[in-house]
Amino acid sequence: MEGFGPRSYRDTMGSSRFSPTIISIEETDLWVGIDHASYRRIDQRELTAVIHKEVLSLREAIVSYDATHSGFITSLKPILSDENAPDIIKEMIDATMIAGIGPMGAVAGTVSERVGTYLKEYFSIGEIAVENGGDIFVDIRSDLVLKIFAGGSPLSGKLGMTLSAELSPMGVCTSAGTVGPSLSLGRADAVMIACRNTSLADAYATAFGNLIKSKDDVDSVIDSIRTIDAVLAAVIIKDDKAGICGRCEVNVYR
Repeated sequence: MEGFGPRSYRDTMGSSRFSPTIISIEETDLWVGIDHASYRRIDQRELTAVIHKEVLSLREAIVSYDATHSGFITSLKPILSDENAPDIIKEMIDATMIAGIGPMGAVAGTVSERVGTYLKEYFSIGEIAVENGGDIFVDIRSDLVLKIFAGGSPLSGKLGMTLSAELSPMGVCTSAGTVGPSLSLGRADAVMIACRNTSLADAYATAFGNLIKSKDDVDSVIDSIRTIDAVLAAVIIKDDKAGICGRCEVNVYR
């Protein structure tokens, strides 16, 4: 499953807007941001317990499915849909079938969205953001800017994608081949994809990240992304080059 290490980028994630809760269970490491007003009326022990229970349930569904469907976790290629599978498995299979990768290529984004939607309904939350290893589900009422962390690239932290509340809820997921523990067959510093469906955003970020071997690949991959209606926006960073497309505004910060 998704691995984790130090998340230094979390130090500046929405502190003026969200109150955070961090939950780590084996490889799953979630940053759950809830708008301050909603957070103040929630019992924090109950919040932690509910997140913990939901994450354990999702992890158990994946592990149990792999136990009876050998190769589910390790496959790097799409697998056939299964109408009898748990919902989280169906979502992962469907998204990665579209993107052309193995089902675990969408696990982090799928977990983010399922946890976020569950908490929002359970506690009647106004705004929520759930980040899982760089894969983020957001349900917001006003626009939100996400700065793009891109490892050693000189562009890291210099670009910010504005997420429109009109497009919310949505998922924004990032794949990298030069930083982080997640598997990538490419060498991108960051491939950020926004879709309404977080599973699909994660799958596409992984798939297109696999195609970036050098900065010479950026333009052709961006051109391919432009043809996909489900992609709301994309940013690719490799070394000192960036490619941008889509409906979300991207700004430069100095």
